Amino acid sequence: MEVCIYTVQLVQCTSVPRAKVNRVRKGAACSACHAKKRRCNAARPKCSGCARNSEQECIYAAEPPKTKTVLLQQRVEDLEAQETHELPAPLMMPVYQRIDPLIGSWWSMGQPPPSGLISLLVSIFIRGEHQQTHDPRPPEFYESLYDHSPDTGLHPALRNAIFLWSCTCDHLKRLSRLEPLFLRRTLYYLNESLARADRLLDFIEAHILLAMYYLDRERYIQGVRDIAATMAFAVACGLHALRPPTWHPSNSTSLLPRTQCRVEIQRRVRRH
Repeated sequence: MEVCIYTVQLVQCTSVPRAKVNRVRKGAACSACHAKKRRCNAARPKCSGCARNSEQECIYAAEPPKTKTVLLQQRVEDLEAQETHELPAPLMMPVYQRIDPLIGSWWSMGQPPPSGLISLLVSIFIRGEHQQTHDPRPPEFYESLYDHSPDTGLHPALRNAIFLWSCTCDHLKRLSRLEPLFLRRTLYYLNESLARADRLLDFIEAHILLAMYYLDRERYIQGVRDIAATMAFAVACGLHALRPPTWHPSNSTSLLPRTQCRVEIQRRVRRH
């Protein structure tokens, strides 16, 4: 009987949870405990370790230690300041100072962009070309972007869609305020191209870029709608039934004329 009582008492004693020990924040120990690498409860004026060893009153750092969050935040700010300091001088200029000399008054007068701005837009578009196709466009394609004639070369709908997508791909946000202008022009010339059945391959490619723009700007309903409409229109043009050697839609009526050159064939295959 005594053994049973002793066993129950032993179980009760061992089942009592240990008191929670409040840990002192790292770096808050007094200078003596920190030097001797011993535990410190940071009590004032004398901690338990110094009181037990009959040492003098504790000395604490005047500035409280910084938390890891504060240290990481300071590190991020230092890196950002270093990156800004290392940027080339032209990129450190305000946005309006970098772009205004290229803009002039062309957009208020309904004129095409100046050649300097077109060069900037083309260079941005080429860097992000891999997002649209694995078949790079030939140099002649980009040279035609400088042709301002609405009746020759690329259709204005495709030109403005390329400029719009270039504004989207500009990670420095230098061209963001040109997006509404190129968007309005793209939509206007898309309607013109469809109404006149003019350069419909350019119409298809411009519509794809417009859909990509909508998706990038999280306008998903418009983006998905344009993708579906473009796919249906490409089928109506017979791009789903290309066959060699003429690469003209086989056994089907097509809204597109017969190809005249190899570049035209490559463009149709790219949209195939």
